[in-house]
Amino acid sequence: MRVRTLYALAGASWGLILGALAAVAAVSYALGFSWLFLFGDDPWSESSGRIIFAGGIAVFLAVFALLLAVGYRRGRRLEARGAGAAEIRRGAWLIAASFALGLGTLGAVVLKAGADDRAATIRAEQDAEFGELLSRRHDLSDWSSEGYEDSVTVNLTLSGSREGRYRLSWVLSDGLYGEELFRDSTDLELRPGDREITLVLETSLVARRYRERVLAGRGGVLVENELPLLVALQPLLSPEEQASLPGRERQNLEIGASTLRVEMERGVPFRFTLR
Repeated sequence: MRVRTLYALAGASWGLILGALAAVAAVSYALGFSWLFLFGDDPWSESSGRIIFAGGIAVFLAVFALLLAVGYRRGRRLEARGAGAAEIRRGAWLIAASFALGLGTLGAVVLKAGADDRAATIRAEQDAEFGELLSRRHDLSDWSSEGYEDSVTVNLTLSGSREGRYRLSWVLSDGLYGEELFRDSTDLELRPGDREITLVLETSLVARRYRERVLAGRGGVLVENELPLLVALQPLLSPEEQASLPGRERQNLEIGASTLRVEMERGVPFRFTLR
């Protein structure tokens, strides 16, 4: 085999590998640039994908042609100087090294694709299980309140099909300054269907907290207002349910921002006099 042919093959083999890597990088950059500065979340034009793909092919052909030309010119110069066996062996090693790199790159891509596919399958299964859990967990389906002066009774209806433990918590605030007057919680064991829960808020306790935290111990005030009551219901997940959660939902659950947590806030009427 002539030296120029051998080196042209070496340049072409390197061009295949480096050209493919350069094309992938160019397409990735073009997609990122288009998303950030051109289209964003809006619908992309039909021609944009074809243009980006054509640009990737152009980059590949440019790199391939460049390395092919470099290899051919190198081989022709060596022939002109009367290249011997050493130059021929060097050209053969260049081809072998390019194919070894290509096989290694291909193997890494295949392994990464397999790992990504397995990770995507796990995420899809977790998302499906989370969606089912979200559809079955109990919700605050109804709310009513009774009473006025001595105490206020809040009647809650919890509805869902998940059987298990839940934590019901509630916070009463003054409604004007954002001061917390009362906070409490209780753990429940709920079964599929509806469950009626009654919260009793003693007016005397609310009045005392109002004096301490809003009026700084002073009096001479008649309070006749609806105070905001925030009620939250959150499932206490079993170890199996915890393990099936997507990673982001585990973090959200820890900070109280999970969509599994249901919140409802309404004004509750109170009337008391602080002398």
